[in-house]
Amino acid sequence: MPANDADEPTPRLPNVVALSLPEALSVLERAGIRSVVTRQTEPPEKRLPSSVIRVIAQRCEGERVVLIVAQEAYIQPYQRSEGIQNE
Repeated sequence: MPANDADEPTPRLPNVVALSLPEALSVLERAGIRSVVTRQTEPPEKRLPSSVIRVIAQRCEGERVVLIVAQEAYIQPYQRSEGIQNE
């Protein structure tokens, strides 16, 4: 029998936007989605990159799910000015 037999239920596509890439792939695998393609893009502003890659968009192309991913933009942590002392 063919793999896409009419009796076989079509997997439902969960929303994985904003998840980290490993989380998104895990969710899709649990949902029965086997054909996933990732395409990486860059944040619009140049900042220090983070090690976290997040899904910023998703769509279907035929039988495949395409995830558009980008490195999470790293924002420099807040730093106290030198005039303020910790108590």
